[in-house]
Amino acid sequence: MSAEQLMVTVLVSSGIVQAIKIVYVGLLKRPKPSKLVLQVLSLAVSVVLAYFWRSPVALPDPTADPMTFALALVTAAGTILTFSHLVYAALLENLLKGVDALAFQRRGVLAP
Repeated sequence: MSAEQLMVTVLVSSGIVQAIKIVYVGLLKRPKPSKLVLQVLSLAVSVVLAYFWRSPVALPDPTADPMTFALALVTAAGTILTFSHLVYAALLENLLKGVDALAFQRRGVLAP
């Protein structure tokens, strides 16, 4: 990942933490979400970001040869999912830190 991509990932994770603070904690009156919820959210966001950053090559015409199209589609999906793993790791780490800090703030304790 480049420095710009890492910076965008951190900004996105900060936005997600603020959305969790407003919606999940503020409106729904629940404590912090579970780790599974954060993992699924991180996976979805990381795949979208990886798609924009590693857009696949042009896919062939599906009506010409379906097998060639399917192989190109699987190759493109593999490329995107491989890169999304890097984004996922950075995003999940920042989300877990942000949500833990949110839990400390809610109890009246200063976040580390």
